[in-house]
Amino acid sequence: MKKFFLLAAMAGVALTGCVKTESEVAVKSDSNRIVFDNPVVSSVTRALIDGTEYPTDVPFSVYAQYKNDNTGENLLYMNNVTTKYSATSPSTTGKSSWVPEGNYYWPKEGTLSFAAYSPTAASTVFNSVAWTDDSGFTFDDFNAATNQTNSYDLMYSDYVANQKQTNEQDYTQYYGIQLTFKHALSALVFRAQAADNYTGAEIKVTKIEVLEAYNQGDLTTNNASNSAGWSDFQDPTTMEVQNLASAALTTDYVQQGDVLLMVPQGFDHNGGVKVKITYTIDTESAATMTQTHTVALSTLNEAGAGASTHDDWEMGKRYIYDITIGLDRIYFAPTVTDWDDVTVTGEIE
Repeated sequence: MKKFFLLAAMAGVALTGCVKTESEVAVKSDSNRIVFDNPVVSSVTRALIDGTEYPTDVPFSVYAQYKNDNTGENLLYMNNVTTKYSATSPSTTGKSSWVPEGNYYWPKEGTLSFAAYSPTAASTVFNSVAWTDDSGFTFDDFNAATNQTNSYDLMYSDYVANQKQTNEQDYTQYYGIQLTFKHALSALVFRAQAADNYTGAEIKVTKIEVLEAYNQGDLTTNNASNSAGWSDFQDPTTMEVQNLASAALTTDYVQQGDVLLMVPQGFDHNGGVKVKITYTIDTESAATMTQTHTVALSTLNEAGAGASTHDDWEMGKRYIYDITIGLDRIYFAPTVTDWDDVTVTGEIE
């Protein structure tokens, strides 16, 4: 009998930053231009944006609200403004930073509050985005494309409130508005190994599919708590891991194909979210046998969390599914059915 084990190990940390950031020291800028300090990335994700360092080749989009208690003005100052990395900031000579497209300057009085989403290109996979200073972002109908080359690692930034320009801070240490981006999606990684070294047999994973998972929903963020949540899920579908190498498995876990970016969700709809593994067994007889195995994710458990605790995907978490495929050798236990003795009698006269 072939053996098949699928374990779910959850890697990653919960979203960080549960209070709004308020500062009276935002930037020293000789030209008064608004720029952004090197953003950081909170939590873990796929290779597209991995670790905590924001990549310089990924533009993000910024909103800013202007408030002036003296005049009573309260207006949207920056509205979905694309912001790109510049090796030399126009505000601080010799400093790199992220600069908004167009010319945006600090007011002489009042404050600016900021929020951003990343990447700007994610606008191609949701119907609309809106942001208000008293609530947060609303992304309508974000789609985690079944063809993941068209999907994006959607992130939203913390809410940076009540910023003022000042000359009190040394700009060599702090020369732009500081943003921290949080991952809005879940990431799935599949790894596989052979249970043993099987002489004369090769096991290859040829397809991994996630069945009946939602790939579309609405994302809403909360400025007050720097948190977010998903709702209005749509389009349960099959998501397939791309770029499987189909290399023969060894006794070490090896990642199978690309990371899947998924809309965070529970597993209890449409009969439950499942993973289907298709693999082949090549034998000495030159026969290739194709096998399939389907497992409900809700039957798995997160590492160290106890039995049957894997009941959803959460934002900003990367789930590592470890697949072990084993083979049992064919043995024979021969027996012999004994003769039935039949006695035949006769007489010779």
